[in-house]
Amino acid sequence: SVGMAQHHLGFSGSMTLKPSTLIAVLKDMIDSLSVHGFERFFFVNGHGGNIATTKAAFMEVYKTASLRKFSWASKVRCKVFSWFNSPEVFMETKRLYGGKEGQHATPSEISITLNLHPLLIKKQRKLSEASPSGPIFGPEDFKNRYPDGRMGSDPYLADPEHGQLLVEKAATALTKDFLGFIKSP
Repeated sequence: SVGMAQHHLGFSGSMTLKPSTLIAVLKDMIDSLSVHGFERFFFVNGHGGNIATTKAAFMEVYKTASLRKFSWASKVRCKVFSWFNSPEVFMETKRLYGGKEGQHATPSEISITLNLHPLLIKKQRKLSEASPSGPIFGPEDFKNRYPDGRMGSDPYLADPEHGQLLVEKAATALTKDFLGFIKSP
């Protein structure tokens, strides 16, 4: 549950892996299991900061395997599935929240959390203004631009019923994507 979140280190208690560490961990996991005959690696992701690094790890696996001419090199396939990027979930969040979904501390994320932990509903509060959106250049910059962690989002729009709906849509999309992946050549 720790990934590449360097930009969040401005917030006390945040943890991160360096991109090179996450690449090494994923590569070692895939390499180890490949030796035992595993060929398909499907990673379920919940953080946008992990996507590029995870895909870079896949490229490292493919490169190393092909250069060393490992017997399993041509059979290994890797994929990352980010629940929030599936078309079904993306369309639903647009329908529910319009342009207020944002990129971080989103109403969809909060809706899922409220659905799983209903006691948190009483802690939900209305925020006075829309949060900004834009680039990320590092921990200090992130904290200065987004002091409460929100990026273009209005988490007050969150609703536990939305969370249930989003989980169902994500699970359906994940299942479809996974089954297509394991059947592909």
